[in-house]
Amino acid sequence: MSGNAQFSSGFVQSQELQQHWTRLVYRAGNTAQGSCGGAFGGDDLLDFTAPVDGFYVLSTAAADVDTVLYVRDAGCNGTELACNDDLGFDDDDSALVVPLVADQSVIVAVDANGAGGEYSLTLDVVPCQDEVLASLVPQSEDGSTIGAANVRAGSCGGIAAPEIAYGFTAPSAGTYTFDTFGSSFDTVLYVRDGTACEGPELACNDDEGGLQSQVQVDLGADQIVTIVIDGYSTNFGDYTLGIDD
Repeated sequence: MSGNAQFSSGFVQSQELQQHWTRLVYRAGNTAQGSCGGAFGGDDLLDFTAPVDGFYVLSTAAADVDTVLYVRDAGCNGTELACNDDLGFDDDDSALVVPLVADQSVIVAVDANGAGGEYSLTLDVVPCQDEVLASLVPQSEDGSTIGAANVRAGSCGGIAAPEIAYGFTAPSAGTYTFDTFGSSFDTVLYVRDGTACEGPELACNDDEGGLQSQVQVDLGADQIVTIVIDGYSTNFGDYTLGIDD
């Protein structure tokens, strides 16, 4: 099984990412497998070190190979972080999203269900926070989730819709209200503690005022949170984020 790593021109420049991607080993034999498949096909293992914190999006394209894609932490026998066999019922390509922190090393495995062959591998990264807001209240921010990535979800929804994430630092201790009133679609709103991609969820709401969302969160002075505007089901569109105390 042979292939090449290709890097898309998305959220981080391709050349910057490519500097952090090196071939570890090419094995035509069947030496590894993931929890979702790959027990009977050849595999190709690649070593990757994340240059920045973010959600890393990997996908394969192969004209005649039923690929299996999985990621292991730290080494060939490390903990499996994600695994995907088929993108859809009639699609043998694979894709997955895995959150990584800067300097985290992983093994990316391109495996096959059955006979191997030529493939291409694409890597992109979505930052944990798309933008950072001013540390002031009240304020509002207009934007759109049209064309945004779908890599996050809250406990109350958002798994199938694109989203935008903002960083916000509380200027003083108090109870803060975040809402999406005035948005053009059925929103889901959630707040995570800190700047990490998957920090602890502090609050999540789907419908508070009609199809819009509102949450209240107690924050300490200078506490940093990540605010995510997401969509119910597959909804997306223009939004207004409001912040008050």
